[in-house]
Amino acid sequence: MSMYKKKPAKSLPPENAGLFPVDTAPKSLKAHKAVKGNLYTPAGHFVQPFKPGVSKKADPFQPLATTLTFENEGDTVQLPGKKQKQFQRWETKVLPSLMEPYVKLLHETDSLRDMAQVRSRRGCAGCGSGRQLNVACIFFECIEILSLCNCTSPALQLLELGFFPCAPVNPSLAVDLNMLEFVNELFVNAAPNTTAWCETLETFLGNRRYKLTTRNSLCHRFGSAMQWYATLIDKKNLLVNNYLDDMRSSIKVSEDYEIEQDEEMDQDKNVGIEQDENVEMADDYESLRVYE
Repeated sequence: MSMYKKKPAKSLPPENAGLFPVDTAPKSLKAHKAVKGNLYTPAGHFVQPFKPGVSKKADPFQPLATTLTFENEGDTVQLPGKKQKQFQRWETKVLPSLMEPYVKLLHETDSLRDMAQVRSRRGCAGCGSGRQLNVACIFFECIEILSLCNCTSPALQLLELGFFPCAPVNPSLAVDLNMLEFVNELFVNAAPNTTAWCETLETFLGNRRYKLTTRNSLCHRFGSAMQWYATLIDKKNLLVNNYLDDMRSSIKVSEDYEIEQDEEMDQDKNVGIEQDENVEMADDYESLRVYE
């Protein structure tokens, strides 16, 4: 006799649970015989039909941004959601306004090597035309709270100080550009893992008693700052490459023009030499006729 006995599960009334005895179940349900989780009662084994559509799964192709709709003369118009509006603001307003200051910052700091000069700048800390904004600035070794006034673009103020914001308007967190440069290069040579990086950074800073006031928010905001800073770098590289291509084209055009001018001058010289030779031959011919 086996020492292991199969213990029956708790008996449930089959008629109230929508269960079918295995022997009398429809053919479409008999495939469930070997599936774990069949209910065993003193009355025997039972199976429960699977009803598709009971549990809804999220559509993987559903846009992340929620949308707003309103009725306009009988037609439903779809408006962009929060994330879509943020994307449009980054692409159409913030990044174009940061391009020239970013290139200027790279020139002033020797490609972000000397940041002491720009970090000493002080802008408006509060005025009547704006409100004070406290931004947590993330470094490799510490977190500093920076007070700004949103009378001018906070993103522009932060960039001029060597930080990149996590949001296009009124950011609550900004990241040191050198850290973003490091992470950007790291994720080129290793598998990108923003969650692991942020958890490591948060633990490292937490051990030094630097804590953010909001919980579990570093990963999302750091990821947003890194994404749009990488976009800014790509746009800057494209701008520089286009400028260099234009300069190469203009230099090539000027060189081609100089070559054409030299060729024309050579042709003019050759024509002059031929004319001189023709004149000399004509003079010799006349002299011979006179002699005869």
